[in-house]
Amino acid sequence: MPGKARDWVHLRAREARPRELHEALSELNSKAANYVNLSRLQLALRGLETEDAVIRVAVLGLNGQGAARRLIRILLADPLAPEQPWEKQLETIGEDDGRGLLIRYGEGLGTSPQSPLLSTIAIPSSTLRSHSLEILISSINTNIESTNSPASIFKSKEVFLVPTLETTGSAHGRFSMITYPVHKTLVFGEGVEDVVAYAGLAAGQTIREVSAGLVKVAFGMDMQKLNGRNSQVTVVNMAAAETAVNVFRESVNNSVAYEHGWLDSGMPTLAEWLVQGSQVTVGAIKPAVQALAESVLDDTAENISKEATRRSEEIVAAAVPDTTRQTLNQSLKGWAEQGHTELRDQLDLAFSSRRWRRLAWWKLFWRVDDVSMIASEVLERRWLVEAEKEIIWLAGRIKQAGFLENDRATFEPIDVLPPPRKQQTLGSPPPPPTLHDLVIKPDPDATNIPPMPPLHPWPMQIPLARLHLSTTTIPALQALAQRLVLQTLFTTTVTSALSALMYVSISTTSIYEAGAIAALGFVYSMRRLQKRWEGRRGKWEGEIREEGRKVLRETEGVVGGIVRMGGRLRMYEQEVEERMGAGEVVERARRALG
Repeated sequence: MPGKARDWVHLRAREARPRELHEALSELNSKAANYVNLSRLQLALRGLETEDAVIRVAVLGLNGQGAARRLIRILLADPLAPEQPWEKQLETIGEDDGRGLLIRYGEGLGTSPQSPLLSTIAIPSSTLRSHSLEILISSINTNIESTNSPASIFKSKEVFLVPTLETTGSAHGRFSMITYPVHKTLVFGEGVEDVVAYAGLAAGQTIREVSAGLVKVAFGMDMQKLNGRNSQVTVVNMAAAETAVNVFRESVNNSVAYEHGWLDSGMPTLAEWLVQGSQVTVGAIKPAVQALAESVLDDTAENISKEATRRSEEIVAAAVPDTTRQTLNQSLKGWAEQGHTELRDQLDLAFSSRRWRRLAWWKLFWRVDDVSMIASEVLERRWLVEAEKEIIWLAGRIKQAGFLENDRATFEPIDVLPPPRKQQTLGSPPPPPTLHDLVIKPDPDATNIPPMPPLHPWPMQIPLARLHLSTTTIPALQALAQRLVLQTLFTTTVTSALSALMYVSISTTSIYEAGAIAALGFVYSMRRLQKRWEGRRGKWEGEIREEGRKVLRETEGVVGGIVRMGGRLRMYEQEVEERMGAGEVVERARRALG
């Protein structure tokens, strides 16, 4: 009883394996459709849906079907019975139009209605019935000029395992190619000419890497005993095989002559290969179906690996050379050094110039309205003017070198996006303005929204920083100058009025004592004007120096990042995830295949 239970468990496990493999292969259809041959995959799925699956074998003749049909007639002929009508019809049906021929098992000779793809014939062959075989006879044209078709058309083994059938689509002679996948293929030729033709066809073809159980090559020649049992190329003598069959049909007494002639012709090797893998085992997958599933999984894994390699090579080939990157890096470093030098020297000249000295504290009373004009002039004419021109020229070199062709990198500043603001409490001062506040944003409720301006092909950090300084620091400096002048005039006026009132109202007050009060107010207000204005003006000078250094570092970082990372095709995460997912599905299918 324990032994029977163990056998029952093993039987249930074997029955569950085809179902698991079917589910895993079905998943390939959705997650690895770009890497798997869908027609071969569907054939494998159909083979797993039934225990006694039909095994489809293709026999492809070189430059014609005549030799292939003759070979199949010899292999399927019954030497114990007289010549059957189908043996004669097999070599003539569909011979004129060049269509393929599909041979199935059927009691009595019968042909299917006309089909634009192929002719179908049913023959009462015990070999087809007992092994559930279908045989597709077609041809491979080896007389193709290299100038009219790509040479890679024959570089894949799928040309053998997925034969193409031509179908006429209209009365004008247009045709389309229909794929017809098979479990295994026999490539057959006759004579030395076909051997030479196959040699040209298989030039560069990795036929040795294909299992002999999937693709077999045979040639009909007047030679004997040249075949190895496991050889992928077989030589047969069809004339000797036909003679042996005819001799045996004449008399059973010729069995010895038949046996010697049949063995010497090499036909037993092809007959054994034809039915190989079609054995039926309870609860197991047919070996031919299993071999097809293994081939599909191997091809899929190979295609995934080739695509990953091709994509990597494409990225490397499209990248900007390292010598160009080094040259531009040196130019960028030189620009940054010159920019810092220009910032220092030009601002020193600006702050020691005669126009800037017009804003001295004691001249502020009649120059207060010129503060904005002179400060803006410093920014426009002395603040990184040459550095801005040089970086535009350097950006042109970067674009010309191809750093921005296949990449989404731009020179736009990062802080154009609104930064997160701290939560404000009631009564707190408003936050300082940012660069985002200076960007004109369209009204979402407006009907006519103007199009967004195009991105500038050069760094905009310097002009945007200049605009930011002009709109945030200069108005505050102008307002402070006006406020200090008014405060000074008000304090001087008040103390002078108090001095005059004391001199008039108090008779004991001398003019010197009253003048001392007015002088004290005047000195205090002027000292406050000098201290606050000169301090604020010096702070503004340091602020624009520091902002200049910051914007130079930011521009150097942005441009340097483009030089380092730009000019390369990126391996997008979606592509990598797709290949990884397809590889995982292949591994699951292999585990289910066992």
